[in-house]
Amino acid sequence: MANEQHLKILKKGVEAWNAWRREHPGVRPDLSGATLTQADLSKALPEGAFKDRLRSEHPGIFSSDTDIPTEMNLVGVDFSGANLSELHCHEGNFSGADLSGADLTGAHLMNSAFAGAKLTKALLIKAHLKYVRFSGADLYGADLSEAVLYGADLRRANLRLAKLHEAALTEADFRRADLSFASLTGVYRRNTNFGGAKLEGTCLERENGGRKRALLIGALLLLAAVVYCAIRVWFR
Repeated sequence: MANEQHLKILKKGVEAWNAWRREHPGVRPDLSGATLTQADLSKALPEGAFKDRLRSEHPGIFSSDTDIPTEMNLVGVDFSGANLSELHCHEGNFSGADLSGADLTGAHLMNSAFAGAKLTKALLIKAHLKYVRFSGADLYGADLSEAVLYGADLRRANLRLAKLHEAALTEADFRRADLSFASLTGVYRRNTNFGGAKLEGTCLERENGGRKRALLIGALLLLAAVVYCAIRVWFR
């Protein structure tokens, strides 16, 4: 169960959360089982006293607004079993976090980092994962059906028994990933890199685009046959 104090600090926003984590580097935040449906944890530009505080703590380092880190620091956080459906967290850092069994259905996580994170049996159905970095992450049995993984980095990720049904994998990088017994039926995989990936028992059917083209060609051929028969009858 989530630590109520940690949950309250998180809900105060990016600035307060990052400041608290910097002050308590030895504490592993516990947000297990928390409900954060539709929460917005996207990066925000620090303002006022928070900027001044950062500059006083790190003189000579933060000289301008662009120097101040604003991404959500979620490194190593325990999100196991949490409800994060439709969560908004662009450019968040979830590296090493535990999201096993978490529900991230429809979450917006573009440009976020999940390097080395644990996402076993997590739900990422229809999640927006453009340019997300999953390198070395554990996605064993995770459900990424209809997820958008455009340009995502999944090198060395564990995707055994994962479901990627109808996922968009354009330019995704699966080099040396373990996709054993994963289901990739109906995926769209233009310029997807599977170099060195383990594909034992993987179900990899023709992409949706090819299937739709085949159906269209079939329909056109059927139409041509009908027209031909009609012309023959007309001039008989």
